[in-house]
Amino acid sequence: MKYTHTPTICNHLLHFLDQHHIHQVLGQHKESDKWAKKFDTRSTFLALFMAQILEVDSVRWLETILHTQQNKLYHLWMKDFHRSTFSDRVNKLNPIIFQSLFYHLIQQTKTLLGQQEKFVQEKIYAIDSTLISLTLSVYNRAYYRTKKWGIKMHTRMDIDLWIPDLVIITEGKKSDSPVWKSLLENIEPWSIVVMDRWYLDYTLLADIEKKRLSFVSRTKVLTQYCPIQINTITHPQVQYDAIVEFIYEKARKTYSWPLRVIRWLHVDDKTWETKLLEFITNNLDLPADQVAMIYKKRRQIELLFKWLKQNCVIKAFLWTSQNAVENQIRVALCYYVLLVLIKHTTKTKHTILTLTRKIATLIFERVAFLYVLWNIPVQRIVLASNSPPQQTLFSF
Repeated sequence: MKYTHTPTICNHLLHFLDQHHIHQVLGQHKESDKWAKKFDTRSTFLALFMAQILEVDSVRWLETILHTQQNKLYHLWMKDFHRSTFSDRVNKLNPIIFQSLFYHLIQQTKTLLGQQEKFVQEKIYAIDSTLISLTLSVYNRAYYRTKKWGIKMHTRMDIDLWIPDLVIITEGKKSDSPVWKSLLENIEPWSIVVMDRWYLDYTLLADIEKKRLSFVSRTKVLTQYCPIQINTITHPQVQYDAIVEFIYEKARKTYSWPLRVIRWLHVDDKTWETKLLEFITNNLDLPADQVAMIYKKRRQIELLFKWLKQNCVIKAFLWTSQNAVENQIRVALCYYVLLVLIKHTTKTKHTILTLTRKIATLIFERVAFLYVLWNIPVQRIVLASNSPPQQTLFSF
């Protein structure tokens, strides 16, 4: 009988993970596997990883799928899978383990991808937060409002590499203000921070200026300023470009540096409707059209939130404990970073959504990974070359 050693698609994905670092993290947290005989932390990560790929909405569904593929689980770090053992492990496992794996994967991705093509010399980061609503009667810990429950993901995204650089998970009722300083840590000087206008706070702007960073945002309706110098307009869509300062004394006392306001006439590509957008920045040297394009790049972090909520198991969590919810979010982020790494390294034209659908369809198939990326007809591997012909269902 002739056998082949072609791995499954799931094995191909796991090859991107640093096995040495996984063993190192598990060695630092030996207590996590102290009483685990068969189903250890590595198996827990793999089961959560496969739940994200298959987009299952219950542990029983995941158990049924894995039991049908029992002969392929041995090469995927798992020997036995039982939903009761799996649920107990996820609920008790410290989220710092998967958090460490996520940040190491981020560093590994930055090293492999290196410098990407960008239209400005400076590094661009986007900061934003999203609220994941939870069921009121089930998640009684995540208070948000009187009739709303949820958790909040405070995210800093590397725009050049399309990956979340830092993720902080808090309760839904927690304000974004206490998390600002954490999101601005370890950013290279002279980098550009893109944010929504709801982050336009005088204290935050002062912190950005003191860290020698640039920011790009939109002005609020009540933002009051007076022009100091009118700049020359060189682009047809730029309606206004001026150096300004805040009018109110309290605002000037908190933020005393000069600012720049740009009004950009945005034209919709489909409907040809026009809309006047007003941007504010402390970068006085960038061309006005580049400031508008930098703010447009902020859409990437919105697409990240949309992808996580629509294509990962974080909208309807499999468990309700705090550890289990955070573990699922961390594994979902690891899966997203792996997809971005695959897309950049293979130069495939598939979108992230198309990659998730292809991988979910062929996750247990023993095929070459290039078949998935380059639309080559899938040639499944036959394990037994001289096997007898299989009988049909109605053959007697």
